[in-house]
Amino acid sequence: MIIRLNNEKRRARMLSVDDGLTPTQWIAICNAFGCCCAYCGNAVTDQDTEMDHVVPIVRGGRHGPCNIAPACERCNAKKKDKPVNVFLKVHGLNPTAVAERFALALQRLGEAA
Repeated sequence: MIIRLNNEKRRARMLSVDDGLTPTQWIAICNAFGCCCAYCGNAVTDQDTEMDHVVPIVRGGRHGPCNIAPACERCNAKKKDKPVNVFLKVHGLNPTAVAERFALALQRLGEAA
């Protein structure tokens, strides 16, 4: 019952912040990151890639292509609703490497447009 309620609350939040992410956009985002986790850089498969809201919805983020990044299950579970800088610091990930992955992905997405 609690799980259902939490899912309903999440769905309600998503409806009010949904910017219309399409399956085609999600695939393009994953490809732009080279089928790797945006945070740790490890390769991910279609089955274990999770959609992460870079700015968590509970912190004002939107559900759209500008706020979505592919994450491995491990990173997504650890990040939860933390801001990216806090997550990276707490888990000892290299912020420069993450910034470079995001910059390259943005460049690839721009080239594909």
